[in-house]
Amino acid sequence: MAAVAAGDYHSLGLDETGAVHSWGAAGTVGNCVSGDQLEPQLVSALRGVRAVGISACYYHSLALADGGEVYSWGSGSHGKLGHGDKLPQVEPRRVHALRGVRVRSVAAGVGHSLATADDGAAYGWGDGSDATLGLQLRRDQLLPLRYPHLRVALQ
Repeated sequence: MAAVAAGDYHSLGLDETGAVHSWGAAGTVGNCVSGDQLEPQLVSALRGVRAVGISACYYHSLALADGGEVYSWGSGSHGKLGHGDKLPQVEPRRVHALRGVRVRSVAAGVGHSLATADDGAAYGWGDGSDATLGLQLRRDQLLPLRYPHLRVALQ
């Protein structure tokens, strides 16, 4: 594996070809399985997508495609998947709110998700309680929101 990521109840692996593999508790692994996935399996919904980054935390995962697209799956609590609702996704689904943004990195937190873009912009979504998002919001943010005063140093 070229990269690995560990959630609380599942794990991800990114192989040298850009394929994403997962294993762990049902509902977190990105494959429609009714039981736990006891060994690494290809995340079939991402077949044909060349991933360049992965992140996992608690019950959700993020994958970053080589074209800058973001895919999310798992628990949708607090809107941390970025699909405009709080529904779970058993298979990866593209975060359409980031369409037109070339994302360069992703990070999954317990209740929120973050992304940085090629233009230096940063985005956050999910659990806004306890100032987690840093957006002066104390409510759930169901779609990615650009940080107005934050720029990421690009290398």
